[in-house]
Amino acid sequence: VDLAKDHIGVQLRQDGEFQNCGEFVVTTCREEWDSSKRHLWNIESYDLGYLVKRNRREERMSVEKGSSYMELIHNLLSQCGIIKIIADPCNDVLQTDRDWELGTGTLDIVNELLKEIAFDSLWFDADGNARIQRHRSILDARVDHVYQKGQGSIVHQECSSSWDIFSASNVFVAMVNSPDYEESLIAKAVNDERNSEVSTVNIGRIMAQPIRLDNIASERALQDYVD
Repeated sequence: VDLAKDHIGVQLRQDGEFQNCGEFVVTTCREEWDSSKRHLWNIESYDLGYLVKRNRREERMSVEKGSSYMELIHNLLSQCGIIKIIADPCNDVLQTDRDWELGTGTLDIVNELLKEIAFDSLWFDADGNARIQRHRSILDARVDHVYQKGQGSIVHQECSSSWDIFSASNVFVAMVNSPDYEESLIAKAVNDERNSEVSTVNIGRIMAQPIRLDNIASERALQDYVD
């Protein structure tokens, strides 16, 4: 094994079947010998996001207005050796010319671009694929199982439960102010769900600190972001 180059694939075996638990890069390895004189390795490793995290721009990076967000993100990941990518479709393009200074972290650039198209931050799944995924609201998520009162419940000792609305907000505003835009872009989202304990219906309107962004792909992306 070449610890500097090889990846570790972890699997969980249950009832004779194997389930992937991720693909990892070794970062440290400590050799040990136990009382039976067995030679052991104590390994610390991270998922493939480590390859992106350690990568930095070795020179100033400039990208022209109109460049595809997806092509740019794919190119940045491929430069880090990431070849297995699963991405949601997106046709957004940069609205302004962009520059990143020498030494800027590639992961910072990727996540900055993903935020501008209202996507989740980069993550890696159990098969080692880089996931570029549009944000999905919990309200839209598929429910796999419902835990109902009185069914399969376990009573734990020394438990506690709390309810706190001290820092709750239910009105959110995001804005983009840049000299490259003809006018400021503003989008608002309001939690008025009757079933939400901290919605405007239940505790009145409480505005969060406005979110100020330097760049966004489109007005639609800004609305998706604040939502």
